[in-house]
Amino acid sequence: MHKRMEAMRSIKSTRLWLIAAVGLLVFFSSAAVSMAKPPQGATGPTGATGATGATGPTGAAGANGTNGATGATGATGGVGVGLTGGTGATGATGPTGPTGPGGTSRETAAGTLAPGKTERGTWATQLSIPAGAPQTQAAAPIPFQIPLSEKQGFNLNVRYMNETEVLNPEEHLECAGNAVEPAAAPSWLCVFQGATAENGALATEWKEAKFFAVENAAGETCELNKLTPPEAVLKCKGIKTENFQIGGSVVYRTNTFKEPPTTVPAAAALSASGSYAVTAKE
Repeated sequence: MHKRMEAMRSIKSTRLWLIAAVGLLVFFSSAAVSMAKPPQGATGPTGATGATGATGPTGAAGANGTNGATGATGATGGVGVGLTGGTGATGATGPTGPTGPGGTSRETAAGTLAPGKTERGTWATQLSIPAGAPQTQAAAPIPFQIPLSEKQGFNLNVRYMNETEVLNPEEHLECAGNAVEPAAAPSWLCVFQGATAENGALATEWKEAKFFAVENAAGETCELNKLTPPEAVLKCKGIKTENFQIGGSVVYRTNTFKEPPTTVPAAAALSASGSYAVTAKE
């Protein structure tokens, strides 16, 4: 009896436990269901795109209008021809006017050196002979690129400037220049000897030779005056004066040069160079 009652208690306890367990399971299942998101159905398929409506027909182009008729070309007017007048006689050429202030022309219409204008140039010569050789002379040409007129050529004063005179320009205003900057007053031909040359070209180094004269193209001489001391303004020999219209030469000779020709007693040597300036008469 006792065992039966124990068994019944055990069964009863088991039922109570099952009931409790089922209750808890239901509670938790309900809670889980309440907390979970509600289920969603599957997305349906995308519907097909509707067909594009047909384009309406283009209207027909209108017809081109008719071109108007081309008008008639007008008549060409006549060309008038004027009468050509007769050609008048060419007048005589007038004289050439004087060069204006500051003009640079040094030449006249006749091709001669213009009045008051200066022409310049350089010259050089050498002489070297042994003792007993024939006497000789050396000439350095001074040609005028622009010639003087005949009148100017016949009325020209000639001066030879030696080394001493070149170094003292204030003593000869008609030739106030030097070998590098030759100058001459109107109606003057000034010949300048180099005064600052290298060894061998100074007058103090010449041997048995000296300056003789300035000659014109015909060989007529303008020589030193026989004064003591000699004046460097040259005395030109001849009926009037020598004609230096186209230029001349600077001439040097051995010291014993004379006529008829003879031999030199000692060796002679000379080297000279310089410049010249000639100014036409104003």
